Amino acid sequence: MLEYNTKENFVRSYIKRPIYLKLLESIEYVIEEKNTLGGSRANFLIICG
Repeated sequence: MLEYNTKENFVRSYIKRPIYLKLLESIEYVIEEKNTLGGSRANFLIICG
């Protein structure tokens, strides 16, 4: 999962290695509430494939 700020600049990657999910499997990932690096409307990119 990659985080970009409101100006579309890369901020950080939250996951260091790929996570492979089985069919209909899911995970939960919580971003700390006090994270302000991404601005008021940070964008997250999750790559599926």
